[in-house]
Amino acid sequence: MTTNVCKSCTRNVILKKQEVDRVLSNHKGSENIIVSNEVFEERMSACRTCPSLVYGSTCSHSGCLVEYRAKFSTKRCPSPHGAKW
Repeated sequence: MTTNVCKSCTRNVILKKQEVDRVLSNHKGSENIIVSNEVFEERMSACRTCPSLVYGSTCSHSGCLVEYRAKFSTKRCPSPHGAKW
């Protein structure tokens, strides 16, 4: 029986857009570390086509929400096979 539960917790790992938006909204006012919408979309395009994307929202290398990681100028793609952005 397959479930969509994180192996280190009991919470469902498939997140709705509203949940991701809520997490991202916690960083309003941090514009100096947030990338432009253009850069964000380029990063997300790479993540959406990456075979390491799981559940449509999570990077299997870092465990991070890709939308969250892609928003910050201080973050990089964590792929051990070479960063995609």
